[in-house]
Order: sequence, then structure tokens, then C-alpha cells
Amino acid sequence: MDEMERISEDFNPSQQDLHNARIEERKLYKQYRRDEAEKDNIHKIFKIFLWILAIGLGAIFMVRIVHFVIPPHLQWLAPEQLQEIDKLLFTGFAGTFVGRYVNKLYNW
Repeated sequence: MDEMERISEDFNPSQQDLHNARIEERKLYKQYRRDEAEKDNIHKIFKIFLWILAIGLGAIFMVRIVHFVIPPHLQWLAPEQLQEIDKLLFTGFAGTFVGRYVNKLYNW
């Protein structure tokens, strides 16, 4: 029988073939779900880290604003500490970090 005649004949898989196909499908799907769950967990952990970073930077920014507004005799940070806060807030490391993550997320 040549190849062209085989194409037109009916395909009747045996019960064993169907059973093996189902087992293989379950294994592949289970691996896919495991991989997706792992990616989701890593993504959630990273989002929690970003939230903690944002809250921390927001608190530092609020301290800097309060120091800018209150009179000098009420300020509790030394000028060197304020300078370090300014460097931290305005160097843009956090923006670059978040920007790269968002870029990577959308180019996935």
C-alpha cells in the first residue's frame, strides 16, 4: 500500500493507544501547569519586593519632604544624612530597576 492510499483510510486507534495518549497528555499538561505556577510564584514574589521597595522609598521621600518644610530647630537628621537621602532618591536607580522589569514583562 503506498503512502497516498494510507492517507484516505480510516484511523481507528486501539484502546491501548488511546490510553497511552491520555497518559502522555496528562504528563505534558501537568508539567505545563507546574511551569506556569512556578512563573506565577516568582512574579508574585517580585511584585511583593517592588511594593516593599516602593513603600520604603515613599517613607524616605516623606521624611525628606518633612525635613524641607519644618523649621531647622525641629530637624533631626544631619546634613550628611539628608545628602545621602537625596542621592538615594534622585539618582534614579529605582526607576531604572522598575523600568527594566516592566520592559521585560511586556516583551515576554
